[in-house]
Amino acid sequence: MAATTNCGVRTVVQQVESAELSLDAGATQWGAIERGIIVYVCFLKSATTESVHRAVEAISSAQICFNPVTNGNESIIAVKGDVMIIPQASMAGKLKSNVAQYHSLIEKQSGLRLFNEFISSFSSSISAQSHICATTPATPSPKPTSSSEPIIETTTTSSETTASTSSTSEPQAAATTTTTAAATTELHHPPAKTVVLVSGTYGNRQRLRMTSSGPYTHIFDF
Repeated sequence: MAATTNCGVRTVVQQVESAELSLDAGATQWGAIERGIIVYVCFLKSATTESVHRAVEAISSAQICFNPVTNGNESIIAVKGDVMIIPQASMAGKLKSNVAQYHSLIEKQSGLRLFNEFISSFSSSISAQSHICATTPATPSPKPTSSSEPIIETTTTSSETTASTSSTSEPQAAATTTTTAAATTELHHPPAKTVVLVSGTYGNRQRLRMTSSGPYTHIFDF
């Protein structure tokens, strides 16, 4: 989806290996994510709650995140990646006589309301399929958690294999096949992890540090 002039919500999505965002003016408090995406978001005058929900649904389901395990692109939800949401008013800028103007930017209080709705909607979208740990400017920054419940299929298969081993040679062959299939499943569907969502402060300038293995940048207007 290319950037357009008639939009309400403008976003830039950047894939990262890790990122840190200051959550206060003195940069004493930081929120951090591991592999995932940064979503820069800007609200123009025509932005509505409906356009915010459309933006969240599209970004969370877009197959734009590279998965090194499958060597293909999947959605941020599918890869269980972390998310950092940063308000970026400067994306409303237009050049006129070499000067950036921001006349299309939404009024601040309306923008703050839509930004909070954007965060809430994104959090709901992720938490529907993953454990989530949200970090906002009002709370201390937790360290990202990777971690760990075993896959149910693997545990089940393990017990099936043990039961089959004490039987005849034919069931043993079947158990071996089942175990191999489960190993493949584990490779493509890693154990559950806690997805970290970090959001910035609307209206404030914030410091950002990030590492990315490539540009992997998309612009989406809604």
